[in-house]
Amino acid sequence: MRELRKQRHLVLRDVTEATRRIAEAQNNEEYAISPGRLSEVENKGVVPGIFRLYALSVVYQVELRELLSYFGIPRE
Repeated sequence: MRELRKQRHLVLRDVTEATRRIAEAQNNEEYAISPGRLSEVENKGVVPGIFRLYALSVVYQVELRELLSYFGIPRE
């Protein structure tokens, strides 16, 4: 996940702010991911909930299925 973020030239703050905007647009805080949680996702392999996974797929501009594969979840 960290490499995916770096490939897009994003820092943690960029991602957390982008997911915050998505959460506000959807009127649902479950889309937002905190810097601490994002760090856990990148460093410890913590799997975020579906709303946050969706937000990350939007921010990183990858299909949700592809993002799921980063966590060992089959694409099919």
